[in-house]
Amino acid sequence: MPSVIVLNAGKRTRRLPGIRAPKSVEVRRRAMLDALIVPMLEDVATRLLSAEGNESQIMDTVFSIREAQAIWESYFSSIADSFAYQWTTDVDLITKEKIADSVGKALGVDMPMILDAPDVAESIRLSSVEAADLIRTIPKDYIGRVSQAVYQSFRQQPFPEGRTLAQEIQFLSGVTRERARVIARDQTSKMNASLTEIRQTNLGIEEYIWRTAEDRRVVGTPGGKYPEGNSKHGNHYVRNGKIFRWDSPPPDGHPGWPIQCRCVALGIVDRSKLREVTGRDGVTGWRLM
Repeated sequence: MPSVIVLNAGKRTRRLPGIRAPKSVEVRRRAMLDALIVPMLEDVATRLLSAEGNESQIMDTVFSIREAQAIWESYFSSIADSFAYQWTTDVDLITKEKIADSVGKALGVDMPMILDAPDVAESIRLSSVEAADLIRTIPKDYIGRVSQAVYQSFRQQPFPEGRTLAQEIQFLSGVTRERARVIARDQTSKMNASLTEIRQTNLGIEEYIWRTAEDRRVVGTPGGKYPEGNSKHGNHYVRNGKIFRWDSPPPDGHPGWPIQCRCVALGIVDRSKLREVTGRDGVTGWRLM
């Protein structure tokens, strides 16, 4: 269990505002992912035009779909790393600026040397790798399901809700585009959460207040949309307003880490620990020691 303590109400402490995942980055990346996916969907749909023919045509279609899968997996893999790295750096630029501004205002000092430390770069790389891996799975997941649908149609096995093969493919296309939207939202949140944690801890901030979105969608809210937590997304309703340590995360992670978590960490700073320091580049700034 995480460590929970009572906030020192003394004037020495300041509470930082929560750094929410940048919506502008999420929307832009969601649109870019959709632009990648649509040509793939159209290509597969074209290849499926003969899927309801005889056995020979069905086999030709299966081989054509396999060819499409190889082509699109190769294409998505070729762009995944650069796509994800730019995505993470876009989040980092906004997160860095917001943290620098919030800490500076809370402490009443300039924060010029706010955290271009090696572990920030490492976090960017790790977040990029995770996002790139998810991007690479999109063609395999979608076209693999399409292949199964073709086999199912050939065997005259019914689809859910009485859908035809064409309707099933349309349904799978919608599922794939929705999955891309979830990836855009969830990965942007995770990138923001990771960078917020690293920048705050590098500043010397050890604790934060857990803040939820405080609406019916918060997991654990009595009578809400998701009244019970689980192993992947715990009960965040009961954490709202409590204090946690960065070095002692809850089982499902800090705010922003669980799937589709919208919570944020309000860092707690202590002016009594503020010290003036000089970086390697000779720039003088401040750090909580």
